[in-house]
Amino acid sequence: MDRTFSSKALRRPFAAVALVGLVAALGAPSTAMADEVSRLQDQVDATASALQGAKDRAVGIDTQIEENDRSIDRLEELLHTRQLTLSPSDRVSVNSRLSDDASSTAFSATAADTDATGVAGEDLHRLINEKTSLEASQADLHTAKAQAQAEVDRTTQSLADAQTARDEAKAQAEAAAQAEAEAAAAAANERAAYVAEWGARIDDYLSGSALAGTGEVFAAAAYDYGVDPRFSPAISAVESSKGAKCFKAHNAWGWGRSSWGSWEEAIRSHVAGLVRSYGGELTTGAAQKYCTSNPSGWYANVRAQMAMI
Repeated sequence: MDRTFSSKALRRPFAAVALVGLVAALGAPSTAMADEVSRLQDQVDATASALQGAKDRAVGIDTQIEENDRSIDRLEELLHTRQLTLSPSDRVSVNSRLSDDASSTAFSATAADTDATGVAGEDLHRLINEKTSLEASQADLHTAKAQAQAEVDRTTQSLADAQTARDEAKAQAEAAAQAEAEAAAAAANERAAYVAEWGARIDDYLSGSALAGTGEVFAAAAYDYGVDPRFSPAISAVESSKGAKCFKAHNAWGWGRSSWGSWEEAIRSHVAGLVRSYGGELTTGAAQKYCTSNPSGWYANVRAQMAMI
């Protein structure tokens, strides 16, 4: 039965093999995406740390404001107590000075000394100046608090954006990894089916020869390198009667001066050489290169043998 058909049709699986090889060489898309997820996770971690720092600063400012409020309350109680020890006229004077102090007019030591007693005046002077300083500090702290809260708000938004970007990249990476796994499984199944079919056909063809039982090796090599699976077995028949008359160890193809330690090593090397040097299929150009002395006869003989597989 003549089984001759297009060599190119038999080599179609090589497209999938080439794609797998390219992915291996350049890196799988899911790997690059995983690296991007890792980078974005680092960004999330850094932003989360910055947010915690901003929150800690805001809490510290709130704590200082609360402490200052308590101190101001304490000073006001002390001022009230000190004023109770003054005469009515001195009390009016102190209240006036406190009112002036609220408008940034500080008690002077000289003026304090004119109060009821020097000691009382100096004490009032110190308390009023301390209260004034704390109130000024409070104003600065409230400004700092507003700035800290603005930083918290900005960093919170930045963290949300970073988390969204990371989650989107993670979903894409997972989808790419799933697609690659499915493609790899499909390629593995396709290869297994190809090797099973052509391995059996080549074994039938080589039955009883020195190359008997190597059908799967030929088929697997043909799939892996993208070569017509009939090409190498047919050449072995033309050049060495299927391995019966090798001029070098395990060289069933009259191929250069090569020798190998096993049929498996020899077959894979020869099939790889067919795609590298002869285009991977039987053509008149390949025949002219492989058998310069009688290319047309060689072409016809190899084609006839291929038709038997």
